[in-house]
Amino acid sequence: MKYNLKELVASMWEHREKKNFGRKGLETTYRGLSVKASIGMTGNIAKIPWISYCAEGQETQKGIYPVLLFYGTPEFVQKNKNKEKVRKIVLAYGVSANKKPDILWGTEVDGKITIKEAFKEWNYNTSDAGIKKYNSSYVYKIYEWTDNVNYALIQEDIDKLINTYVSLLG
Repeated sequence: MKYNLKELVASMWEHREKKNFGRKGLETTYRGLSVKASIGMTGNIAKIPWISYCAEGQETQKGIYPVLLFYGTPEFVQKNKNKEKVRKIVLAYGVSANKKPDILWGTEVDGKITIKEAFKEWNYNTSDAGIKKYNSSYVYKIYEWTDNVNYALIQEDIDKLINTYVSLLG
């Protein structure tokens, strides 16, 4: 699959509807980075679908990476203690939740809020560890998740964050 953000997201939702957890059609490369998208695995639909952009030596399981996180799926809303609907796409300075990365974001995140802090600003209280695992990533930008998402604008921001990421990794 040639990289196109809008088409990748459409493919994610198609996989999700069909409960197709295979990665075919959800992995590609962009600007020398490995692009992976997830709608879930092993028969479980993800509460927070995501797209990561990883440089060589960095993985979503252990590393840092630009990441798009999609908050607002029915499974996500179900885990919200307040039962309020929040539909956001968060572009973040991703930090792996499973294993401590060998390298961390530096001054790029100074003054940035974490996803955990963004939830507080949204008055959104979750009870699920599967949601909390992204809390240590830092927010680059937040978009409203509507039917008319401006993927061109999001792509511009992804490119800016990738420039920072590539410079950091040198």
